[in-house]
Amino acid sequence: MNKTLTFKTKLSLKLFLLSGLCLFIVMPIVNYLIGAKIEILTLILESIIFGSLMSWFITTQTLNTLKRNGITELDEKFLKVKQIEVIQKSLTIAQLSKLLKQDNKTKEWKQLITGTTIKIRTKRSSHSWGENILISIHENQIKIESKSRLKIAFIDPGINYINIITIKDILDKSNT
Repeated sequence: MNKTLTFKTKLSLKLFLLSGLCLFIVMPIVNYLIGAKIEILTLILESIIFGSLMSWFITTQTLNTLKRNGITELDEKFLKVKQIEVIQKSLTIAQLSKLLKQDNKTKEWKQLITGTTIKIRTKRSSHSWGENILISIHENQIKIESKSRLKIAFIDPGINYINIITIKDILDKSNT
């Protein structure tokens, strides 16, 4: 429970600071450009309220996404913007691509196969800007890498971790 509280607190604080500071920096610039008066007390109050609301909303959405996908043990590793996992398994790229196309969760993913690599782009959703997934095979190792398509992403709501787990589950179910 303490680890979960720490996870939620760190996530909330990061989001509060990120969104609150963004508003605190952007609003004076906008006010200056349109010729409006800059009131520091109002700016501070708006930044605190905006940061709090964004922090609450995104933290709740992230925790619900993780819970919906069966993740109850919360850890900071779920929020990494880039997730990498290496699995020991003997498959060809064609076999792996077929497995992904047959699974209900991954059949909509757009695949581009080049040599011993599959490049995947997932669709945008209310939880994510979409992800770039790179799966490469070298001998008996399958390397899975998932990262946000949005280059300036600071926090991932667990989607990249879920992508890795989804692919690992598909590989575990395969009998090759």
